[in-house]
Amino acid sequence: MCSWRRPDTTPVMQSDTDEDGTVWRAVRLYGDGSLAVLGHDMGPAVEELFGCTEYEFARTWSKAEAAALRRLLGVPRRGDLLAAVKERFGSTDELSRFVEAHGITGTFCNRTGD
Repeated sequence: MCSWRRPDTTPVMQSDTDEDGTVWRAVRLYGDGSLAVLGHDMGPAVEELFGCTEYEFARTWSKAEAAALRRLLGVPRRGDLLAAVKERFGSTDELSRFVEAHGITGTFCNRTGD
């Protein structure tokens, strides 16, 4: 599941703009119980890496994988997983490393282009 939309209800973990471009990261909990880290980068740094000025990605964890993360973080079934993620992790990279270290792999998709 790839979703390039940036919904207003998604907690933004990073939104930075400088001379190298824009870096945006957020976490989204979908209605089916799956969880995703969404990223959108634009600008000269992206062009230097990929030869185009825009890069987007989504790392998604299934409902079962999101439930495993809930248990690891001690979030009750009806508790606010997004708030717990934002409180516990300083970045989406930290979240990704944490879940991978606990064997929660998820899926990854990306696209580049202008």
